[in-house]
Amino acid sequence: MLYGWEYGAYTHYTPTETSSFLAAAHARLEGADDFMAIAPYISALVSIAGYFAGCPAVGPITALILARIGLGVKQIAQKTWEAINYVNMFNAKDDPSFGFMLYQNFHWVVNPQWWVPQSYTQFCLIQSNGVVYHVWTTTGVCYMTANAVNSYVAFITWYNNHMGLGVGISSLAKAIRRKFTLSSMIKF
Repeated sequence: MLYGWEYGAYTHYTPTETSSFLAAAHARLEGADDFMAIAPYISALVSIAGYFAGCPAVGPITALILARIGLGVKQIAQKTWEAINYVNMFNAKDDPSFGFMLYQNFHWVVNPQWWVPQSYTQFCLIQSNGVVYHVWTTTGVCYMTANAVNSYVAFITWYNNHMGLGVGISSLAKAIRRKFTLSSMIKF
């Protein structure tokens, strides 16, 4: 039985691109006055969408998800910058050639089950040692409304139709998809 799809999207900035990314992130997050200002610095999907014109606007959807967390703009902007700064300092010390990676997991529930009743997304930073660092929430899970899910699915569908699964662009950016069935979840 198909119960949903798992999407992963990541944007990997090279060490050269990382300095530009950090400068822009610091400037935007320091003066953030709405959730749209934060969205590009945590959402790999927004970063990927930023490379293309005419693709569905996932930025406003990310902003709506941020607004539902229950923290103010300034709090989320500060926590986001602290997370970015921490991971960057770790990466610079651990492996200066790694650069910086945004990762976003999008879990699209097609047939809700008791263990996962609703679709969700996770905004993460990847450390050079492979550790997934959730940006600001304890669990890293942000539950999504139907409108947000539809917009994210539209973007990933658009991306896959126009760019092909796993095709790299500028700073390595990819969107990948995996089907979840009950049998694929149970391993003996």
